[in-house]
Amino acid sequence: MRRIESLIHGNLKYPPLARKRNIEGGVQLSLLIGKDGTLSELSLTKSSGNTMLDKAAIALVDSIFPLDMTHAIDDPVTVRIQIMYSLTS
Repeated sequence: MRRIESLIHGNLKYPPLARKRNIEGGVQLSLLIGKDGTLSELSLTKSSGNTMLDKAAIALVDSIFPLDMTHAIDDPVTVRIQIMYSLTS
């Protein structure tokens, strides 16, 4: 989980139009990660209230997979994450 959070934080880019319009919000996603580090499923569990931010969060998560796994996991795992878009941080 920490690795996913680190990859998200390191690759987070604020959508330019959302920044220009001062739009902020949080996006909650559910990820099903396969044994080999692939993203098997991705679903939006809570919208930010703005489609630009929602789409940016989904694209960001898509871009960090597949994970480079040094050790395979025993079973697929579901992870819930929140991606925050804040103009003050």
